[in-house]
Amino acid sequence: MAWKYLIATAIGVCLFQLGALSVWVTVLSLAVQALSVLAIVIVLGVGSLFVWRRYKDSQGQ
Repeated sequence: MAWKYLIATAIGVCLFQLGALSVWVTVLSLAVQALSVLAIVIVLGVGSLFVWRRYKDSQGQ
């Protein structure tokens, strides 16, 4: 009887850990996506500023 309890407890602990791991994977993937979007926004902002300055300088001449 004790073996059945130990097996059931071990399976429950494994499933609990699997659920916790699933949550961490979701959280970390959302963080990576957010950082990717932030990096793209920064690159586009710096690039558009560079293009705007070049366009503005070429119009003045």
